Amino acid sequence: MKNIYRVVCSENQRLYPGKTFIDIYPAGSMRPENSLTHDCLLQMRRMASPGVDKIESGILLTELDNGEISLQYEKRTNYRLRRYQEHLRQRLDPKIIATFKEMKSQNKDRTLEVSLVHMAIMFDLFNTEKDKPLSAREDALIRENMRQKRQAAKRRELIARQAAGKYAAHPEIMLAWKQALYRGD
Repeated sequence: MKNIYRVVCSENQRLYPGKTFIDIYPAGSMRPENSLTHDCLLQMRRMASPGVDKIESGILLTELDNGEISLQYEKRTNYRLRRYQEHLRQRLDPKIIATFKEMKSQNKDRTLEVSLVHMAIMFDLFNTEKDKPLSAREDALIRENMRQKRQAAKRRELIARQAAGKYAAHPEIMLAWKQALYRGD
């Protein structure tokens, strides 16, 4: 059994000189509070330490049964970004592992306590007006729903107009006329 954790490293050397904040949080999906994203963790860090920025995005820490720790960073395609990431790894990996071991020695499963109420307020989840989408997928679904509603309204209008038309009582006359048009008579 392996345990997976999200890791967010943030700093602001101007406001907090020489300080790098390392926040570790479970990434399991068994409990709702453990399914927070890296950005949510950064926002909670910003509440505790305003003005910090994320150094590296997408770090996952995996703890295996034998106690081995593995760090996975988001893959970079650009050569310069890969070199910069390797430089960051040399600096951050020992700090992340030390923070993780310290956290485990204190019998904790996270370094940052996240309040779900604060997260809900921060991301405006209590908003009763659902006029703004939460994601691109939700926006696409809303647009498709609106398009289908417009088509249904046009269809109803067309049917109503045809029902009130000159030949509505005699559909066979309209059919004969359309067949004659098709045949070229």
